[in-house]
Amino acid sequence: MWNRLKIGVLATLLAFIVQPHYAQAAASTVKTQSVAYETIFDGRTLQMPDNQYLFTYQGTSYVPIRYIAYGLLQSVQWNASTSTVTVSKPTDKEQVVLREYFLNAIGASGAPASIGNQKLSITPAKASFVFYGVKKQLPAGQTAYMLNNSLYVPIRFMSESTGMNVKWDSSSKRITITSPAPASDKPTEPKPEDPGSGNAAGSGNSGSTGNASGGSAGGGIVMPSPPAYEDVKFRADAKLQTLYMNAKTTFLKLGQQYVDTSDKAKRAALKKQGEASLASFSSQFDSLVSQVEAELNKYGYSTSIIQEYRQKYNEELDAGRDLMSDMMKG
Repeated sequence: MWNRLKIGVLATLLAFIVQPHYAQAAASTVKTQSVAYETIFDGRTLQMPDNQYLFTYQGTSYVPIRYIAYGLLQSVQWNASTSTVTVSKPTDKEQVVLREYFLNAIGASGAPASIGNQKLSITPAKASFVFYGVKKQLPAGQTAYMLNNSLYVPIRFMSESTGMNVKWDSSSKRITITSPAPASDKPTEPKPEDPGSGNAAGSGNSGSTGNASGGSAGGGIVMPSPPAYEDVKFRADAKLQTLYMNAKTTFLKLGQQYVDTSDKAKRAALKKQGEASLASFSSQFDSLVSQVEAELNKYGYSTSIIQEYRQKYNEELDAGRDLMSDMMKG
């Protein structure tokens, strides 16, 4: 929706970032089944391609290595000759591919990552892991698995090893993965100087040239550097895609309910519900775009993308109205 690259091109590029594992370890196949859990990465619900699954085995949840790569926005590579999974910061080119895959994987809030209750045959696979140059062992009792020629890895182990926080909620069937707040997001105060050093606050002799405020040389509040334009746009794209998927799910459900009933009162109620939902989503869109525009202006970036967002929104709105009109005829 938001200037995404074609899936076929992305799949080819991503293959160079996350190399699939085809050689299975000589081990017995074990039986398990998929689970319909929602997986949320930094507030975005991500869904897997067809024929990929989230499954739990012996208390550990597993996902495909490619899925965790773009979920975490990290370069994840497999070396078949050494049976090693290597995680590193992505290059600029890799980051573009990962972000596009991330955007294409966004689903409606509440949607599971994959379908559940699918019977699966998984095979243990030998694999060692290196995170940012440091080798790390899997927790006791855990291993990697092969399924349909794809390597599956523990989602908690992979996420926490990259510095992410993981919350697993069985009651709501949700796995939430969040980034820790960057230290640069908060201004930091310099540590107080030793009074005996002559640099104490209020001292007449700061011990440094021209620092009459009493702080140390180069002291004061350290302000965070501004985000890059690409980062601002990526966050906006992710939020807009989430809004789009939520709206699409809502209106398709209302349209189907309208078609399934011939009761005039129910149809009238569904129309009112649709109008209220449209007003709500439009308000959310306007608020989101205004926030993005304010952030771009704050850091002196071009706001030309705002017009593109509004144009895309109007195109989607017109297409949605045409679809609903067709569904409600008769």
